[in-house]
Amino acid sequence: MEVYSRNIHAYFSDSTLAAIFADIVGSLENAGEGSMSPMLRSVRLVMGLISCGRMNEITQFSSGVNYQLIMQLVQSSLILHLSCNKRRVAPIAALLSAILHRSVFSVLSMHKTIDGGEGPLKWFIRKLLDEGVKSPRTIRLAALHLTGLWLVNPKTIEFYIEELKLLSLYGSVAFDEDFEAELTENLEARSEVSLLAQSPDQELTEVIETLLIVL
Repeated sequence: MEVYSRNIHAYFSDSTLAAIFADIVGSLENAGEGSMSPMLRSVRLVMGLISCGRMNEITQFSSGVNYQLIMQLVQSSLILHLSCNKRRVAPIAALLSAILHRSVFSVLSMHKTIDGGEGPLKWFIRKLLDEGVKSPRTIRLAALHLTGLWLVNPKTIEFYIEELKLLSLYGSVAFDEDFEAELTENLEARSEVSLLAQSPDQELTEVIETLLIVL
């Protein structure tokens, strides 16, 4: 996938990719439930292309992708997520992998601003977990993705002590039969969750993938 992204990136300038990214972000808030997953996959793809070969720090090299645009992205995406009638596995997983993209998560100002306020990602994670208390699958998928992100970005953990407490205490309060059914029967859901399971720690990735196979 990395080689594929690099090959595509060669055909687009940074300004073109930033314009595409801005167009997608501007369309998110008014998108329908059926287009949520495709649009979020587009966000993920473009962010990967922009950060390709740029030390994975998307907001530090592209003048077209800045703090304000990332804030618009997280707010619009959360509005779209909350507008959905059902919390399906694939859209939630796509939401997490697109918004909490590795190229953005590594930038500390995305978590805490210079004046001590919440960065866009901190705001998004707090809001998502607050809503996720009513949705076991949201908490489950968020924990799966955040584990890998925190592992490779340990400096960000200090901004999420309360969220860590929540995830540690939450446990498996409710068994979600539909979650297992979607993973078994829905290829899109399984593919999106597999992306969340990717970790820089190969042993951890293998354990998670084994658990998904068992499911």
